[in-house]
Amino acid sequence: MPRKTRKEKIIARYRRKLELLEKSINVAEKIDSVPKIQVTKPKKTIQPNLPINNDLKKEDKAAVIYFTSDLRKTLFLVFLIIALEFFLYFATMKQNLWFF
Repeated sequence: MPRKTRKEKIIARYRRKLELLEKSINVAEKIDSVPKIQVTKPKKTIQPNLPINNDLKKEDKAAVIYFTSDLRKTLFLVFLIIALEFFLYFATMKQNLWFF
């Protein structure tokens, strides 16, 4: 069987689009014939006099304390490692031994 030419491919593509368009029109006609049901959404009621609890629980306070201490330790270690990297970089340079 010979291969399709470019024009035949374009014609086949248009034929597929036409079939899809006809199907969508038929589906739209069927949907229009079905009676539509209106759905009402319930309104949200706002209770204005609720007390706002800004106090943290004991567990939350402990978590905040642990987080800050861990963050402080991590930042210290990162600073220490970066300082060590700079020191090793300048120490290994043969031309600039200005701090020895």
